[in-house]
Amino acid sequence: MRPAEAVASARGGERPARAGPPGGALPRYAEALAAAAAASALRLLLEPLLDGQAPFHLALLATAWAAARGGFGPALLAGSAGLAVAAFALLPPRWEFAVSDTAQRNGALLYAATAFAIASVGGRLRAARARAEAALAARARAEHALSGEEAHTRAILDLSPQVLWTARPDGGMEDFAERWLAWTGLTRGRALADGWARVAHPDDAPMAAGAWRRSVETGEPCDVEHRVRMADGSFRWMRSRAVPRRDPATGAVLRWYGTTEDVHDRRAAEAALRESEARLRLFIERAPAAIAMFDAEMRYLAASRRFLLDYGLPVGDTDALTGRGHYEFFPEIPARWREIHRRVLAGETLSAADDPFPRSDGRTDWIRWEMAPWHRADGSVGGALLFSEVVTARVEAERALAESEARFRAAIAFAPFPILLHAEDGEILQASEAWQEISGWSWPEDIPTIADWTERAYGERRDDVRADIDRLYALDRRVDEGDYAIRSKHDGPRVWSFGSAPIGRDARGRRLVVSMAADVTDLRRAEAVLRRTLAEQGAVYASAPVALGLHDRDLRFRAVNSRMAALNGLP
Repeated sequence: MRPAEAVASARGGERPARAGPPGGALPRYAEALAAAAAASALRLLLEPLLDGQAPFHLALLATAWAAARGGFGPALLAGSAGLAVAAFALLPPRWEFAVSDTAQRNGALLYAATAFAIASVGGRLRAARARAEAALAARARAEHALSGEEAHTRAILDLSPQVLWTARPDGGMEDFAERWLAWTGLTRGRALADGWARVAHPDDAPMAAGAWRRSVETGEPCDVEHRVRMADGSFRWMRSRAVPRRDPATGAVLRWYGTTEDVHDRRAAEAALRESEARLRLFIERAPAAIAMFDAEMRYLAASRRFLLDYGLPVGDTDALTGRGHYEFFPEIPARWREIHRRVLAGETLSAADDPFPRSDGRTDWIRWEMAPWHRADGSVGGALLFSEVVTARVEAERALAESEARFRAAIAFAPFPILLHAEDGEILQASEAWQEISGWSWPEDIPTIADWTERAYGERRDDVRADIDRLYALDRRVDEGDYAIRSKHDGPRVWSFGSAPIGRDARGRRLVVSMAADVTDLRRAEAVLRRTLAEQGAVYASAPVALGLHDRDLRFRAVNSRMAALNGLP
């Protein structure tokens, strides 16, 4: 009987099909006819010995066999066939379907009734047997399926990374997955007895046992983390959880269902994360730069002491800042900065070298900053990191330096005499207007470099003059260079007297020299005229026929000719 048929029969539904040989009902009827034929043939063979006695006994045996094999229908067929053969061949008159003797007719009726009873009872017995066999088969299949399901379930549980276990209402261990034995190296018997106490870490056992005892007493779920000694002797952190299954009617605990999960790696990762966060917080707090870390709502997560000092935050330490909003401390932040925050929290990295930051007290600080997003493990933006430096002092110093340099360059540009500022790589940084007017060479159009100046002003002597200029960059004091003949653009040859001095290095590290010149062309011409005049006077003194002398107011001779010297006994 199939499981569905067995269920239907048990519920009083359809009668199950009768058992029999394969192939359906026809073979059962054929077997019944064969049995009846065999019994009739045997009775005919025994007729000489029996002489008309017991004409129905073998037919009844065939009917009983047919009932056992095929049920009611085949048995009735076998009985009918036996009755027909007996009436035709054994009861007088023979070879006719007529029974003349009343006793024999009664015997035939008794046979028919007995055969019918045998068929009916045999059919019912066979049906009962079939139902019993079907029930046994269904039970066997159910037990097999249950055994397979249990094996399947246990295999799944054993493959689980967690150890699943059950306990009695009093807390005693009842069953567990095989993984527990692999973990601890215990035998099943030892594990069911006192195995947990054997493998619990001594420092954790009182706490874990107390938590389990309270759950058993109160019926509340249990959740505890503890260490377990593994088979290799090492200890690993576990998380054990258990919940009760209760009787729906009384609420009493029927069984505990629990899991034990290896959380050692998770705890190690959490510990490493805590250490990393502590290092990061310490780094940020002690960093010499102004650093602040925000969440996605611009609330402080961490900040350096320098940040607190630079921005004058009214908190005692960085911990007091954690969780408070940035705009709470800086309500004066303009919309431009709020837009910067929005863009960074959207994933951009922004920066500025010198950014003005108007403060609520009216002053303006200058900030050099960079702001970048930080990301969570899933890649989403978790907040922002701000690296900043208050560079107000530097900006003001640079401005003062720029103003001083501007004044210095103006002093050079508008000086009433030629001045040239040049670097050791040959670049001319500034030429005064007097230099350009007197020489006729414009800066920077005509003379952007010393090479251009020496080419135009000195011609063939340019290399010698360039060597003299190169020596100036090694000076450590002012030096008078003397006269140099130059060639002006419009007035031809002129004489300049040069003096130079070192003035340090520029921002690029180049040595700088300032050279000043005086146009002594007219002076040198006057001196030449004077020298010629004096020479002519000397010639007159020397050739005069009389004694001549030149003396000062104290009558001391300054110059005499030979006659005057001889007259006065002078050498």
